[in-house]
Amino acid sequence: MDIRSQHLLVDFWLKMPISEHMINKLCQVIEKNLTVIKKTEHKFDPIGQTILFVLAESHFSLHTYPEHNYMTMDIYVCNMEVDLEFILKEIEDVIPLSHKEHKFITRGISEEFQELSMGENKAIIRSKILYSITFVLAACSIIYELLLAQALSSTMGNTALRYNITIGLYIASMGIGALFFNKIIKSKLSEKLIRIEVFLAIVGGLAPIMVLINDSFINLSSNFMSFNFLGLVPQTILSGMNHSLIILVGFLSGLELPLLMELGKKIKRDMGKKVLAMDYLGSLIGVVLFPLFIFPNLTLFTIGYLIAFINSSVALYLGHFYKLDNKKLKMCCLILSCIFFLFLCFSEQINNIILRKIYFYNL
Repeated sequence: MDIRSQHLLVDFWLKMPISEHMINKLCQVIEKNLTVIKKTEHKFDPIGQTILFVLAESHFSLHTYPEHNYMTMDIYVCNMEVDLEFILKEIEDVIPLSHKEHKFITRGISEEFQELSMGENKAIIRSKILYSITFVLAACSIIYELLLAQALSSTMGNTALRYNITIGLYIASMGIGALFFNKIIKSKLSEKLIRIEVFLAIVGGLAPIMVLINDSFINLSSNFMSFNFLGLVPQTILSGMNHSLIILVGFLSGLELPLLMELGKKIKRDMGKKVLAMDYLGSLIGVVLFPLFIFPNLTLFTIGYLIAFINSSVALYLGHFYKLDNKKLKMCCLILSCIFFLFLCFSEQINNIILRKIYFYNL
């Protein structure tokens, strides 16, 4: 049995006197995000009150000190998937805060008793699995970008420029993804990670094909409107369409890494830094493997199918690892893995069709 739990302790100082409306709003946030089994409260004479909720996950308590515009709250949950930081942020949005002090504590993870509490070194096993997943996903993300850089250099020329811009945009887009992490990823961390991997597999795996489609589309449009395909306007539009793929992969990767770090913290509080280290190592291995082994032996399209198959297979495994309840998402991962596996098996025929019907259609 997993005895780990999360404990949030908060002290609130308010800008104005505590009101019943304010208390109700705070309690509504708890009821929306957690499963309330029983409620009880006691009002003190002349002022102040204590509110207690028995939760399916454990308990919530609130104590008010109206004479000081001060409240103290704690939430204790045994479900490690619950995002207490998100709940705290929602509470902050409904009460007029002057100052706040808070502390997150993960219970039941003492190093001395961790093996006993989780049984059969479960924490160590889960850590190693998450490290491996992070390593593989980081390698997939950087290879998607290298694929795009090579595809752009093949269609637009200037290899050095394409690789430099691709890596620069990738890093910048990852930063933007990390910046928007808290606004986009608010709960159900493991499910959101799986969704991101599905999007990455689709966008990254088909990116080289999309580059050819973009090139062919702009070429056809230029001919139709009597523009010079190599002119400023067509090439600017084409460049924007192609580089948006780089930005999208980078943005999704920027959401992916903080998610993996947060899931690592659910296992062990200081595990986030090690997850980050594994991400860097996976990126390094991807950068080394691509020019030395992958690109010399496979076509760009086939590399995309291979990496997308690995990516979608990891997403499928994540559903099993985190016991995902969303059956539609599980099925989506399975179907995606099967599709890219079939693409791999018939890559030569599929690649020839794509080249004949899309890229060389006008020639």
